Amino acid sequence: MLNFKGSLKIPKSNDRLFMGVFGGFAEHFGWSKTWTRVIGTVLIMASHGFLFLVYLLLGWLMPDKTNRDENINLFDLFNSFTSSSEDKMQKKPRKNITDAEEHDVK
Repeated sequence: MLNFKGSLKIPKSNDRLFMGVFGGFAEHFGWSKTWTRVIGTVLIMASHGFLFLVYLLLGWLMPDKTNRDENINLFDLFNSFTSSSEDKMQKKPRKNITDAEEHDVK
C-alpha cells in the first residue's frame, strides 16, 4: 500500500468539527474557520455529495498537527473518566503524623 501521509504540507486542524480539513485549510491560508466550513458545506451539498468523497480523501491524506500540548492521549482521556474526584485530589503527598496520642471516645 502506498503511504501518502505526510506528503501534503497543509496539516489538519486540532480545532476540529469533523476531520479538521476545512480548519486546516483556514489556518494555512489565514481564512476564517467559520466561513471556510460554511462555504465548504454548501459546496458539498451543491455537488450532491461528490465533494464529500474528496473531503474524506483529504481527511485521510492530510497529516495531523504535531503539537504535543494540544493532542490528547487516549490513555489519559480514559483515566480522566474512570478516576474519581478523590483520586484527583490526592496527588499531594500524605502527611505523616508522629507522636500522636489515641483516646477512646465514650
